[in-house]
Amino acid sequence: IQTNTIYWDRKVREIWGISSPEVVITYDTFMAGIFPEDREKVQQAVEESMQSRNGGHMKLEYRVINALDGQVRWVEVTGKTFFRNAEAVRMVG
Repeated sequence: IQTNTIYWDRKVREIWGISSPEVVITYDTFMAGIFPEDREKVQQAVEESMQSRNGGHMKLEYRVINALDGQVRWVEVTGKTFFRNAEAVRMVG
């Protein structure tokens, strides 16, 4: 979270249509691949998971637009944010 760097495995890169492992994934990259009508709910879920009061948990379904072929795919994600002194420092999902 603090470095704005996201680490994706080969399968997630494939879903987003980012084939090169050299491409650095940022939060902007992530959000750009989200289906426009789903971006607000994804942003809200991310923000809520970064609040220590809710334990940092997230579970959500949304659509992704593949950057290479334009196909829309549904994904279901679960995630957990980790905190240090009530500050979000890492998210895993």
